[in-house]
Amino acid sequence: ALLELVYHGECSVRCGGLPALLITAARLQMPTAQRAVEGAIASRLTAANVLDAWELAEQHNLPALREAAEALGRETFDFGPLDFGPLDSHETMHPGYPRDIPCKCG
Repeated sequence: ALLELVYHGECSVRCGGLPALLITAARLQMPTAQRAVEGAIASRLTAANVLDAWELAEQHNLPALREAAEALGRETFDFGPLDFGPLDSHETMHPGYPRDIPCKCG
């Protein structure tokens, strides 16, 4: 799909494949493709996928997606103050790989 995007300026990808495509574009240092996929994900944000998209944006330093996800997340959910404080000694955080971001296509 990335080659199709590079050579033709567009590509067809299932919605669930967008996060993997975004990560691949970032790893291959393809900023134009990365911005295009980031925009595609941002345009498909819903209450069902906003937290996964926000996490993806945080993990991969994607400011436009982060802003869009944060705005929809704050509009959709009551987060209250976001101060998590230090982790307890028995808690750990791990980034893992992002889950597929569900979206409506078509």
